[in-house]
Amino acid sequence: ISACEGTFRHLFPNIKTPRGITLLGEYDTWRNQDKNRWDNEILPFQYGMRLLCNSVDSFPELKLMNDDKFIAGVIEKGKTILKYQAQCDELACKLYSFEDEFMGYRAVFLNTSTRNSQVFASVYDESKHDIMMPFTYNSKTGNWTFSIYTTKPEIDCSELAKKMGGGGHKAAAGFEVKNLSTVVEAQLQ
Repeated sequence: ISACEGTFRHLFPNIKTPRGITLLGEYDTWRNQDKNRWDNEILPFQYGMRLLCNSVDSFPELKLMNDDKFIAGVIEKGKTILKYQAQCDELACKLYSFEDEFMGYRAVFLNTSTRNSQVFASVYDESKHDIMMPFTYNSKTGNWTFSIYTTKPEIDCSELAKKMGGGGHKAAAGFEVKNLSTVVEAQLQ
C-alpha cells in the first residue's frame, strides 16, 4: 500500500479508507493492472487533485474524499488536464526525444521537467524500448536529474538507479549525476 493509505489506516484504524485516498494510493504504487480503471479513474483523479491542491493547506476536507460527486468532478478536471498534457508531451517527444542505450537497455530519452512515464506515451514502444528516461538540469544542485521507468516486469529500475547512486521502485526510479555525458555519451559525440 502507499504511504497515504498506510497513514490513514494508522490514524483512523476503525474507519474504512476513503475512495479518494485509495485512488491517490493506487497511483502512487502503480497499481495499474486494470488499464480501464487506471485511465478513467486513478490517473485522472491524481491530475485533478494536483490542480486542486498543491500543499497540505489546500487539501480537501476528509469527508470530500468519500463524496462521489466531488470525486467525479476531480476526475473530469483530471481528464481535461491529461488531454492537454498528452498534446504537449507528443510535440516534445516528436521534436526532442532520442534513443540510446543505458546499461545495456534500449532507452528513449527526453530532456523535460515532466517527471513521469506518461510523457513518452506517443513514442514508447515495448518492441523497440526497454526503459524511458526523462532528465533535466537542476540549477540549484548543478546536477542532472534522471528518472527511469519501464513497463517490463523483468527490468528492475531501482537496481539500475542504485548503480548510479540513486534508488526507487522496481518500475520507477531515479538518480543524479554531475556530468550528462556519463549517461548519454553516445548522443553527445
